[in-house]
Amino acid sequence: MFDSTRKARLLSLIQSEHTRLEALLQPLSQQQMLQSGVAGSWSIKDILAHLTWWEQAMISEIVHGIELDPGLQGETWSTERANALTVEAKRSTPLAAILSEFTNSYSQIVNMLEYLEEKDLASDELYEHLANNTGRHYAEHRQMIEAWLSL
Repeated sequence: MFDSTRKARLLSLIQSEHTRLEALLQPLSQQQMLQSGVAGSWSIKDILAHLTWWEQAMISEIVHGIELDPGLQGETWSTERANALTVEAKRSTPLAAILSEFTNSYSQIVNMLEYLEEKDLASDELYEHLANNTGRHYAEHRQMIEAWLSL
């Protein structure tokens, strides 16, 4: 028997945390978005590129059954290394393009979830994977940005 409220709860988490992150970002200047040191050496732009990559990785895996390679080229999987590679790959991408990709990726995640059946989310592994790489991920990085802004 599966929980028929999982999908609604997951969508609520994703939408509320994404809204909170967007509200935090909305008044920021381009200079603030590009300044390094928000999370380690990362800027807010880098964080958004990172979030987008993880969303796209989930879409690729769930919809197409293809696990995205962050550029490890045969190296042993390391989330830390994958994160560094995905951010570095987007370093020269203009902020406007990163913002557009972030917005589009979020829409794709919501659309994907709306089409998933409740029974698909019965798997704790899939549910947690989605929650950890969307709503909880947004919250994690929002809190980092909030801490940086309060310095």
